Amino acid sequence: MTDPGVAIVFPNVALPPQWIARSLHLIARRFGGEPTFHAPEAVREHYRAHLGQPVAPFRSDAFHVVDTTVICFVEGHHGEPSQVHLGSYALGDEAVAVTSSARARIYCVRPFFSRIYSRFDGDRGADDWPHSDAHVFNRMAPRGLEGTPLAYFFPWGEIYRDTSVGTLSDEFGFRVAPGWRALAKRPPEHKLVVVTGGSAAYSIYCLDDEMFAARLEAKLDAHCRAHRPETRFTVLNFGKPSVTAFDELTLFNMHCFRLRPDIVISHGGHNDAMFGMLDDPQVVAKARIAYPPHWEEFAQAIHDTKDVARTSQDEINALPHTIVRAFIQRRVQYDRIVEAAGGRMVWGMQPLLLGKGGLSEVEAYHVHAILGGRTWTKAYNHLKRLYELMVERNALAGGNKVADLYGHFGRFGAEEFLMPDNCHCNPAGDERVAERYFAHFLERGFLTRPGEDAR
Repeated sequence: MTDPGVAIVFPNVALPPQWIARSLHLIARRFGGEPTFHAPEAVREHYRAHLGQPVAPFRSDAFHVVDTTVICFVEGHHGEPSQVHLGSYALGDEAVAVTSSARARIYCVRPFFSRIYSRFDGDRGADDWPHSDAHVFNRMAPRGLEGTPLAYFFPWGEIYRDTSVGTLSDEFGFRVAPGWRALAKRPPEHKLVVVTGGSAAYSIYCLDDEMFAARLEAKLDAHCRAHRPETRFTVLNFGKPSVTAFDELTLFNMHCFRLRPDIVISHGGHNDAMFGMLDDPQVVAKARIAYPPHWEEFAQAIHDTKDVARTSQDEINALPHTIVRAFIQRRVQYDRIVEAAGGRMVWGMQPLLLGKGGLSEVEAYHVHAILGGRTWTKAYNHLKRLYELMVERNALAGGNKVADLYGHFGRFGAEEFLMPDNCHCNPAGDERVAERYFAHFLERGFLTRPGEDAR
């Protein structure tokens, strides 16, 4: 998509060079065109020096652009809530009067989170997802702002889709290209890898070509071109936010079993630990599942029982051993299902910011925010201990099938900014994840012919 008129408005703080560059990359990928630049007077010289181009003054009381059809307001430091608020176009506490001779569409750019989405009230319902009418559950779903992530009810979990990070999507919201079902009839030399898990597997802060599934595919194909030119790999990302270990079984049986993938990567752990602490302890202990806490809201809405209290989100509800037992039992079941489909499984444990070796300035900011926050505070303060117990038990149960990304990220220090929040990676972090899974494939002999030594 190329738009001839794009105005980029920088915030009233001096963004570091990497965030300026990330903003420009996101905008160019989304809109193309030759942009004009605008910034408040106090920081205009900062942006002019970094861009090497003219930067027009920005005044919040009167901002008028000519021949511009897209206006992108760039967010400030640390990924605080958007500076462009719905309807009022506020920068901080200042209302912004925006006029345009071309009736420009207004977007918020969040370089910290790799997102661009509409912040104009008139765009509500202007859905840019091509699969909105693909089936009845999509047709019944709410319509959000252009590019805004949306999750809604589906009897076998929920459907989540997000066009702010790319265009790769199927009718169930997975970051896979339509037509993936044809891979069930692939030739033997075409190897299929399936990734499942929650939002960390979905790679919510990465563009389509930056998510670790795509980076792993590139590494596998490069290796095969050098060592096994007759072989090629496809890596499909069936990650979805809020998924737990039990949900992975459902999703795999529903969508992936028929593909008979050669390798399956289960990239999870955080949701089972975090949700397990917040869930009804009877469900965790007796049904041996963790579930997204907001599913209780779905039940209230379906049964019109908002007078029935949800499980407390301010307490630790389930006992640690019941959470760990539920997670490991579902992992073992998943492994058996994958083997029944003719594949081999990788028991991945996703990294957490709480386990990283050293924290960059931005990472430290977020650790302080979650541990001292007002949401799920007790659970966050118990998460590290519980998660490390899960990592330990996962290693005992999975043996050489385990790829411990949590321990792997303990090697990286403050000089590497890899995680914008506690459980999700940025593109640099997803690159590290892909590197580790590629190394695991080599260690397990997934890339060698029978009788060959691993290379």
